[in-house]
Amino acid sequence: MPNTILNVATTPEYMQVFEFEKYDYKRFQTWVKDEGNWTLSIYASAIYLLCILFGDIYMENRKPFEVKKHLVWWNIIQATLSAIVFLRMSPELFTQFKERDLHSTFCS
Repeated sequence: MPNTILNVATTPEYMQVFEFEKYDYKRFQTWVKDEGNWTLSIYASAIYLLCILFGDIYMENRKPFEVKKHLVWWNIIQATLSAIVFLRMSPELFTQFKERDLHSTFCS
């Protein structure tokens, strides 16, 4: 199978692109590189690690939170969103399976 370059700007006829799915790559690239915001990821990672470390120490001798009801709702929401994502992606995925082999579907 010949190597093909896919144009990201084109939309397949079987798919409707919603407004929230449109992504401005150039704007993000400018925000990260030119404006120097790449350091935010380092700060966020450091804060996350500190929260894990000190949260563990803080909760060491405390009574556990009652979160079973919240976790049930969290799992319901996650399952619902996963089904929505599958339904949204399945036309593209199955079209790729039909037109290309498995390796080039996932590796190109």
